[in-house]
Amino acid sequence: MAFGDRFLVYPDLFPARQGGATWGRERVALEIAGGPYRLSGMAEPQARAVRGRFAERCAAPGVESAPAVEVRLFQVSPTDFRGPMPAGWEYTLDLAYQPRAVSVAGLHWMGRLDWAPVLAAALWTAAEDEGEFLSVIENFLRVLVAYRMVECGGAMLHSAAILDRSGAYLFFGPSGSGKSTITGLATCSQRAALSDDLNAVLMTDTDCTVQQIPFAGDFGQTTADQGRYQLLGAYRLRHGTSLALQPLAKGNALAKLMACAPYVNADPYRCLTLSRNLEGLMRRVPVAGLSFLRDSAFDDIVRCVERRA
Repeated sequence: MAFGDRFLVYPDLFPARQGGATWGRERVALEIAGGPYRLSGMAEPQARAVRGRFAERCAAPGVESAPAVEVRLFQVSPTDFRGPMPAGWEYTLDLAYQPRAVSVAGLHWMGRLDWAPVLAAALWTAAEDEGEFLSVIENFLRVLVAYRMVECGGAMLHSAAILDRSGAYLFFGPSGSGKSTITGLATCSQRAALSDDLNAVLMTDTDCTVQQIPFAGDFGQTTADQGRYQLLGAYRLRHGTSLALQPLAKGNALAKLMACAPYVNADPYRCLTLSRNLEGLMRRVPVAGLSFLRDSAFDDIVRCVERRA
């Protein structure tokens, strides 16, 4: 199946550049990792919906700083998109990679990321309903933030990030590996969680930090603040019959981290940069496998990883 066939009536007419008729003149600046991201070209109800969803991350009108990434929104006809998907359909985005651009198609929307030379983005949608529009925005932002994190020298990882006294632990893995389960165990032991789905990891010459991004999984949106926390270790989760760490060879650890860095890990033009960023993570913090039981005490999990740190 060619790019866009699942979502677009005329995939060959996918926009070759950023442009079109905007929804309106409203704009909102979002303080998310790697940002601010400024969404412009919205109608007033769309901007109001974005401010409601991302309330604590919205800069006050007229006082926002210069955006790190500009995101322009354009209006297109509903007839450009295919109708309801069949029962049991799994929602995954279509992406097409070029040396200086990435094209994305989703349910009732399409988008572009362009490096010309700095990263800028465009989003075309027919969604007017508040719920549907917010779904479009969040799905597009997931892709955009993933790329921005790599550009900043880090990565966005499918993971649960749990705060402890001196920093944060990152537990990563695919769906079903136990991220939401371990988040529940942590909150039962009075630890704060950043997210049980996606977290931003940033590396500098001297340290590695983790930051919440507002995309939650089964556990739901947490109330942890938006600061950066020292990363204490990264652990590939799996359910097991005992609580134990498993050493990972460097190549195996890198492969498991790459598998949890969505969108960019399949991009032939940018996956090498992602790989180098994750190698930087491995030089700065312990990376290992962790098997645990569903009824493990989180204090025991911390003691287990601290013994091998």
